[in-house]
Amino acid sequence: MSGVLMKREKSPFYISYNERFRKYRRLMQRAMNSSASRAYWGMEEDAAKHTIGQIIESPEKLFQHIRSNSAFIIMKLTYGYTISDHNDHFVENAEKAIKIGSLAAAPGKWLVDSIPILRFLPDWFPGAGFKRQAKVWSEFMHNQTLKPHQWAKSQMEKGIAEPSFTSNLLQDANGGITTDAELEDYVLWTAGAMYGAGADTVELFRTGF
Repeated sequence: MSGVLMKREKSPFYISYNERFRKYRRLMQRAMNSSASRAYWGMEEDAAKHTIGQIIESPEKLFQHIRSNSAFIIMKLTYGYTISDHNDHFVENAEKAIKIGSLAAAPGKWLVDSIPILRFLPDWFPGAGFKRQAKVWSEFMHNQTLKPHQWAKSQMEKGIAEPSFTSNLLQDANGGITTDAELEDYVLWTAGAMYGAGADTVELFRTGF
């Protein structure tokens, strides 16, 4: 359900340990190693100062502020995007995507996961409601992955992109945007997995601390 039917086969969350996965890992190592990460120190300090200010202003919302700080850092680091304090559309979509991913991958929830041949049923067939649901979720997940990527590229085209995982990897030797479609596809999918991979982990670590 969460892989083929929702067209997420390229996601780092669903692929097996193959060449594509290894390329994802190399991109992460290239853009996030100890030397490259120094470019993000200023951003992390700004995020910390902003969060401290929020906690001082409304300490009763401590956990909400911690979650917001995690979102701020991940979106800034991944796309160079600064989230708004309330109801940011990219963050709301990313949070919704996490919930959809959990529902789609829930063990035993979808019969098609146990009987894969069911994915070939016509959408109108009785009992094929899971296919219609997969289409709705697939469209949402596709946009949730694509829209922030497109935003980051638009910033590069305008010459105002901040250092980020996406802009650093899409930049060619002449300072423009790469025309390597394969590389861009790898960057798209790797970046698209960062929020889901990092938001809960960072929040739990800081909350526990």
